[in-house]
Parts: sequence; structure tokens; C-alpha cells
Amino acid sequence: MLNLGFGATRRVAAPVIAQKEAQKKAATAQVNQVRSTPTIAHRTPPVYPSSARRNKEQGTAQITFTVTSSGRVSSPRIVASSGHRSLDSSALAAVKKWHFNPAKNGLGQPVAFQIAVPVTFRLK
Repeated sequence: MLNLGFGATRRVAAPVIAQKEAQKKAATAQVNQVRSTPTIAHRTPPVYPSSARRNKEQGTAQITFTVTSSGRVSSPRIVASSGHRSLDSSALAAVKKWHFNPAKNGLGQPVAFQIAVPVTFRLK
């Protein structure tokens, strides 16, 4: 029942209102839902620092960053060190140069997406 004022009321079809609210929620969910995650388009390999190579340093740096809706890397940071500053710096420098095909939402629009990647340095 919808109160129209002056004591008058009008019956409103509740199923129609509920259906419209459900449609709005579904559209919002589709926009917020990530349909596809970013994929790498160009990956610059990290440079193995000569001092680290000479000292036989190895390790894996875990880096987290945001892939923007344009596919660029934004705000990269080390979340787990390789144990060697030179390896961490090289990994970070390489990731900053990477390019991605951005994530897409339920409507197929590009959206920002946060990911974490390991960058491993291993001597052969």
C-alpha cells in the first residue's frame, strides 16, 4: 500500500517493485564482478645484478601491484623480500615495465585489479 496523503491509499504491486530492485542489484553485481583477470601483454625480464651473481645470491621477491584499467602497473611494492636488496630492486624495476591486458568486469569493461607475483632469481 502506498500512502498518497489525505487518508487515500493506493495498492502498489509488490512483485513489480521487488523485480526492479532485483534487476538493479543484478546490474550492480555485473559491473562489480570481475569476468576476466589481467593477462600479461609484455614482460620485461629482471636483470640479474652482477654483484648478486658474483656472490651467488638467489631468492624470490614477492611483489604486489595494481594493474590499471589501461593495463599499466601501478603502486608496485615488495611484500616478501628475496633476502637480498639488489635482487628485490631488480625485480621491482622489471615489474614496473610490464604491460597487461586489463581485467574486465561483467559488462566487458576494463577495470583495475590487484595482483601479486613472485620474481625468482636462480643461478644455473
